[in-house]
Amino acid sequence: MSKYDGSPIRKAREDRNERVEDVAHKFGISPGTLRGIENGRTYAGPATIRKICKYYGLDEGDLETLPEEDEPSRIDDTVPLNERLFYSAEEAALVIRVPYMTIIRAIDKGNGPLKAAKVGREWRIHRPDLEQWFADLVEQTRQSA
Repeated sequence: MSKYDGSPIRKAREDRNERVEDVAHKFGISPGTLRGIENGRTYAGPATIRKICKYYGLDEGDLETLPEEDEPSRIDDTVPLNERLFYSAEEAALVIRVPYMTIIRAIDKGNGPLKAAKVGREWRIHRPDLEQWFADLVEQTRQSA
């Protein structure tokens, strides 16, 4: 799989006044994946690119293949940590400056005081839940002091 400069796809879609959601559904991919292809942030297989190009009457050669990265990032680094709606356990630890294991213990397999959902093999924490848990923890510390 490769990354492509998908700006010609985005331009063709916008010229037709088509919504990302509708086009993504047509090709069996998520809207986020289509946006990533259009912005050159998402890896896409040749068959998917071929279908999308055929649909828009584009030549695959119109899409510049972007250079391979050493290791693709699993995190969308374009959104600053403090602006994300959900955090991984590692990101949550960085944001509130506590050890990673403090977050894991607070989640306690989904039964602890910190609400989290397991997505694949990672925990995802909703930012308001993290903020509330941390505020409660600070309050408990003040009362016990």
